[in-house]
Amino acid sequence: MNLSMRLLGASLFGFHSQAFTARPVVCIEPTERLVGQELMSNTVVNAEASGLPSFNLYGELPPGIYRLSVDAFLGYFACRSNRRLRLARSFLRQAATLRSCGCKQLLAGGSFITSKSSPGDFDGAWNNEGVDENKLRRLEPRLLMEGPEDAESLAGESGGALVPWNPSAVGSPGFAEYLRYDDRTGRKKGLMLVEL
Repeated sequence: MNLSMRLLGASLFGFHSQAFTARPVVCIEPTERLVGQELMSNTVVNAEASGLPSFNLYGELPPGIYRLSVDAFLGYFACRSNRRLRLARSFLRQAATLRSCGCKQLLAGGSFITSKSSPGDFDGAWNNEGVDENKLRRLEPRLLMEGPEDAESLAGESGGALVPWNPSAVGSPGFAEYLRYDDRTGRKKGLMLVEL
């Protein structure tokens, strides 16, 4: 049984143990477009193959985008404290719902991907390309963020919220760009690109 299923319990949500299986990550192009023009020039690092870099002086990943499977992501960030485990379960519930609707990628940022033993929450965005929004509206409409209180409601219930992100929207990067900066200092930091 893979790590994501051990975290959630194999029968939770009624999906089989193959719901999140690690799969090889293919070669990464250095000009991969994720969010707006600025991210087009960033190199996406295949952290599955090379491992994550060390946290910097502030306990953050160095600026960049690091790609991992969902299982590797959880292996790095879910297992260092009970708080992290609880947040990972909530993150994985939202990710499983999104994956069942066709989502293939998430961006993760915030204190969950730092060295903090007790992060406040998880922050993230989901790639909306190819997602069946009608199905998602039936399963968990708050993930569409159509209501003014959807993000707050999800975060209050589960410790974080994944918000929609359109990587093709040049000039309108939205929340995904927000994740790249420390909201108190403005310092640029690393992001995780999680493959579902």
